[in-house]
Amino acid sequence: MTNLDTNLSAAALPVHEIVYQDLRALILLGELIPGEAVTIQGLATRLSAGLTPVREAIRRLTAEGALSFNDNRR
Repeated sequence: MTNLDTNLSAAALPVHEIVYQDLRALILLGELIPGEAVTIQGLATRLSAGLTPVREAIRRLTAEGALSFNDNRR
């Protein structure tokens, strides 16, 4: 596979998948501390993504047991 093929494959990933992978990496690398409170908006800003892909990534990671989600809307 050439570099061009690799770049095209990465570009073909849906945004929600890229956000999921990036958020998962933050957890695995310890850049998100266990128990640290974060917001969807804060994660969206940090990952340069929209709110919907961040919500989807949170749902997936919660289902996998990688994080806990508390809906604290006011």
